[in-house]
Amino acid sequence: MKTMTPRLENAVTKLYNAFHANELNGMSCTQCAVGNMCGNSKHWSSIAPTIGYAMYELKIVESLFMFGKKKLSEKSKWDVGEYQDKEIHFKGLCAVVKYLCELDNYPNIMEIQFLFEFDENKKAVNELIF
Repeated sequence: MKTMTPRLENAVTKLYNAFHANELNGMSCTQCAVGNMCGNSKHWSSIAPTIGYAMYELKIVESLFMFGKKKLSEKSKWDVGEYQDKEIHFKGLCAVVKYLCELDNYPNIMEIQFLFEFDENKKAVNELIF
């Protein structure tokens, strides 16, 4: 299996930790998806180069997080409860992680189908790594 780029591994690790620590809040510039990727700083533009993403990529990430959540939550307007709803955050994060993987030409880690690919000798093409 292809190795993750450092920026992808860093971003996914930060998002994973924020998700499980209940530190995602789309209405906070330091606790949104990009805020967490940038080390909880509100100064994205100065940090973006150090984490390896262009500003336009970070804006797409935040858009996917916010609108991925909104589209899938099927509510007509923002509700305070959405800011802490793990299921809604998960849906937004799925869209973000898919995009981050695409940027680095890496299989979407949110999908596991690639683990079941096999070659002409019926041997696994990818390793299961934890």
